[in-house]
Amino acid sequence: MNIQELRSDLQQLGLNDNLNLAVLLYLADLMRKTKYKISILITGPAGAGKSFLVKAVTDLIPAEDMLVISKMTPAALVRCQDLSGKVVYRYESSEGEQFAQYMRELISEGEVIYPTANAEYRLKGPTTFIETTTNPNVVGIENKSRYFVVGINTSAEARQNILEIQKDLRTVRGFHANAVIADIQRKHKEFQKSLDQSIEVVISFAKEITFRSYSQHGSRILDRVLNVVSAVAFLQQGERPVTETEGHRYIEATEDD
Repeated sequence: MNIQELRSDLQQLGLNDNLNLAVLLYLADLMRKTKYKISILITGPAGAGKSFLVKAVTDLIPAEDMLVISKMTPAALVRCQDLSGKVVYRYESSEGEQFAQYMRELISEGEVIYPTANAEYRLKGPTTFIETTTNPNVVGIENKSRYFVVGINTSAEARQNILEIQKDLRTVRGFHANAVIADIQRKHKEFQKSLDQSIEVVISFAKEITFRSYSQHGSRILDRVLNVVSAVAFLQQGERPVTETEGHRYIEATEDD
């Protein structure tokens, strides 16, 4: 599997208008069981196709690795017990500060501890979060600094294309289209199960990466960028030589990644 093949498959799913965002979503899903976590907040007005996009991409991963939620209290979240290696998709995000704090802890610390009068609950992470919202300000700066915050294509053409896809799927042509979609879903689920999750990624050119300006969250921004580079390399692990040294098995990212 390589980026070109991935892009082709995503285009066949009708994601041309948000292709780069679809690739980023796929990479975030792909890295769910590795230490190179990527979380994404997608913003845009109601009816712009956020749910269509996320569902099309997340349908490419095994259902047991997904948790889809809308309204959930912080107490209910911690009672999930173990979200490590999973993708949590939260649509129309509107969490309060405590929920936002727990999400930060899951992303950064890999665990949430929630003591009550009768018991102490532990929620295991780290976790990949995919969120959609019509109000990007609902997520504070501390959470935004841990996400890629990306706007969806809101053009009239993009919305019309989604409508055309929905209509086509209800015609005779839809039989073939649904069969193609099912084949792509099956292909990617099998591919992801075949990946060696223990393989690490080395970025030998990491010190050469610079930014035009550095904010107070520069270290988190750099970490996100390096994780995306690692994800592109990880996707293509079958085409890279694996090196073993000092108890580590790794592949090397290239500047093309």
